[in-house]
Amino acid sequence: MAKLNLQVNTISYSDINPSNNPNIRSFDLQYKLLGVDSSNPKSEEFSVAPGETRTIFNGVRSTAIDNTTAFTISRPDISLNIYRFTNSSGTPPALRTDRLPGVDNTSQFTVSVNGPLSTYTSSGGTLLNTTNIIVGDILKIDTGAGFSQSNSGRFVILSKTSTSITVQNLNAITEAITLSDYTQFLIYSNGGSNNQTQINDKVIISGGFSPATQGTYTITEVTPNYFEVAAANPMGLPIETNVIVGSSGVIFYSSAKQFVMIAAQQKCSVQNNADTSDNTILEPIVVNNPEKPALYIKNGTTYALSIKNLSLDTLDVVVASAE
Repeated sequence: MAKLNLQVNTISYSDINPSNNPNIRSFDLQYKLLGVDSSNPKSEEFSVAPGETRTIFNGVRSTAIDNTTAFTISRPDISLNIYRFTNSSGTPPALRTDRLPGVDNTSQFTVSVNGPLSTYTSSGGTLLNTTNIIVGDILKIDTGAGFSQSNSGRFVILSKTSTSITVQNLNAITEAITLSDYTQFLIYSNGGSNNQTQINDKVIISGGFSPATQGTYTITEVTPNYFEVAAANPMGLPIETNVIVGSSGVIFYSSAKQFVMIAAQQKCSVQNNADTSDNTILEPIVVNNPEKPALYIKNGTTYALSIKNLSLDTLDVVVASAE
């Protein structure tokens, strides 16, 4: 674990010859943040062309959430502090890619076991459609689907045929069932190739929901149409229904910086997180002087950072960051 030291000394005075007279000082401030735990510290130099906006880093996950997307909060297991945010109307969020297995409550399955491998074979009723399934996809079977507890869970698909899928399940048992609730039998992408939301990612909820719900949470489960978070507050989260969140009201990200410092030798704007404006402008007192740059320092979550060159010259900028 790296350690971060930040020391800031700033003084303003009005006497012609500097002195120790406190009466002619506008301010004289000193702050020291020493030995702060951090990880992945680094410093990078960038050259940004006039008018160019350079992405320095971006941990935001891809979704299809827009101004019509709405979510409803529920508790799938009231014995746990887990809350589920399910898409209830509007544009589906596409947190993962649904493989559309095509099953319904007439679909019948047999489960066979071969060592650590468990094969789910479509045996009657509306048959399983494996056309869109890709090896590496996720099979998620909730307990209400009709399978035994041993055959329920979250598994990686290792192989498929036209009528079956095989996963590794060390607890599997042989059985034959008819689906009780086909909505609890899901097959979807693992999200790796499409920058989609993953378990242990963070989600920032800032739009639509009540202030009691808004905040930053860790993802404990994700499917195409819902995600789950743990909320261990004394009263938990309120149950809210069909809340439209807005296009930037729910943002998922994989990683973030907790410290950012920028030293810019030309005029530029700093765009943090979802900001695309030029509201945060840096202007050095002396242009093209690496010893007297415009400075920007931020302590706090930054999951995306871009810098836009507002000058007519190539922007020389140093970005230091740590997680």
